Amino acid sequence: GSFQHAAGRSRPIPVKFDNRFDIVSGADSKGDTVYVDRRIPQFSRKLRDKSGKPANLWKYLGIHETYEAAAQARGFSYDRAHTKVATPMERRAVEADGISWKAYSEEIDGYLDKIEQEKVTRPPPKGMHVDPEAAIGHHRHKHLAKY
Repeated sequence: GSFQHAAGRSRPIPVKFDNRFDIVSGADSKGDTVYVDRRIPQFSRKLRDKSGKPANLWKYLGIHETYEAAAQARGFSYDRAHTKVATPMERRAVEADGISWKAYSEEIDGYLDKIEQEKVTRPPPKGMHVDPEAAIGHHRHKHLAKY
């Protein structure tokens, strides 16, 4: 699937999703393709949005990754882009859809517990906005409770 997302640009851009790889989530350096780990389903089995539909996990990860890539393109360090821009925008989208940030974070962290322990057998393509190995542990929402 795809969705329209601005990520700091003056007009929405189409974002493509690709889940053939072993990566929690990340965007290419242009911010027009978001990679989501093949083991993270697009729709939550537990969480529902305010209309009662399953929460679209890829949507929120896509928002995070495209805002993070855009902030880095504007000169932000990875840590600053992650904590000060991408995570707050992800949280805003989750909560705007009527989903508890705590419940969403717990679900994503559950996937991370498994994914980050496994050996990468399908690495993402070159040209990511951040080195996937350097990002391990950064997506943990329990470390971002104050944001």
